[in-house]
Amino acid sequence: MKLLTKTRTSGLAVAGLALVLAGCGDSDAPEVVEPSQSQGSDEGADEPVDEGDTGDETGDEDGGDTGDTGGDTGEETGDEDGGDTGDSGDEGGTAAGSDVDKDEFMARLKAPGNDVLGSFAFDMSMEGQGQNITMTGQADMRGNSPAMEATMEIAELGQVHMIMLDGSMYMSIPEMTGEGKYIRMGPEELALGGGEDPTSAIDMESTWDAWDEGTTSITLVGTEQIEGESMEHYTLNVDTAAAMEASGQESVAGMPDTIAYDVWVDDNDLMRKVAFDMADVKTEMTINSWGEDVDVQAPAESDLMEMPGGR
Repeated sequence: MKLLTKTRTSGLAVAGLALVLAGCGDSDAPEVVEPSQSQGSDEGADEPVDEGDTGDETGDEDGGDTGDTGGDTGEETGDEDGGDTGDSGDEGGTAAGSDVDKDEFMARLKAPGNDVLGSFAFDMSMEGQGQNITMTGQADMRGNSPAMEATMEIAELGQVHMIMLDGSMYMSIPEMTGEGKYIRMGPEELALGGGEDPTSAIDMESTWDAWDEGTTSITLVGTEQIEGESMEHYTLNVDTAAAMEASGQESVAGMPDTIAYDVWVDDNDLMRKVAFDMADVKTEMTINSWGEDVDVQAPAESDLMEMPGGR
C-alpha cells in the first residue's frame, strides 16, 4: 500500500480485486494460459533486531518519579498497555514531545540503502466502513521486475491469494475461481483495467519521496517496547496535496488536507510499524525481514484459468 495516498478501504486489496471483478461476467470454460517464470530464492528467516539503549528508565508505578540513565533527555511516560514510553536515546538526545528535523529524519529512514529497503515481509490490517481486512505478504522491489505475494482475509470473499511476478498478476478467489485456481492478468489486461502495478502500492522509495515533500512536522512521541524490541515512536503530519503531487497522483475529492502517521523506527533505522486513520478506516502495517530474499513463484500451468468473461 502506498502509505499516504490510497483512499480506498482496503488499499492494495481492493486495487487488486477491482481489476478482477471489473472483468467478470458469465464464466466460460476455464482455459489454460501460459504462466510466467518464477523468481527469487528461499525466504530468509526473520532475525530479531538487537535492542539498544532506549533512554531514561521509568520511576514509580503512578508515574510520579522518573529516573535518569545518563544525559539530560527529559521525562518518560508510561502507556496504558504497559509498554515503556520515554525519551529518545538517539545521538541528538531529543526529548519526548520535541520536534524533529524532517531532513534528518528522512535521511535516517533512507540510511539502510536500497539493498535492504527493497525487500521485506509485511502484515497489514484495515478496519472501518463495515469492513475488516487483514493481509500478510512479502515483496522484493529490487531490480527491474518487482515481485510480491500476499494473502488477504476478506469477509465477503474469504481467503484471497495474490501473486505479482514478471509484470503479471495472479488472483485466486475461491468463490470465483475455485480452490487453488488462479486468474492471470498480464500487463495488457492490467493496463486496460486502468490499474497500476500492485507492487507500486508498497514501494517504500516512493513513500519516502512523498513524505519528503508533504511532511509539515515530525514529533518524537517517545521510546516504546514493541514485541520485546526497543523502538522510537514518531508522529508525522503530512500535507496530502503536496505528497500526492510528489508521487505523481492527482488530488481526490474528500481527501483530508492532512494525515497524521504514527511511525515506529528500530535501532537499525528501519521503519517497523506505521499506523494512520483516513476516510474512517484505521490502517496498521508492521514490516519485518528487511533485506531478506523472498521466494515468489507463479502458479502451476494446470492451475491457471482464463478470466471469466475475458476475450
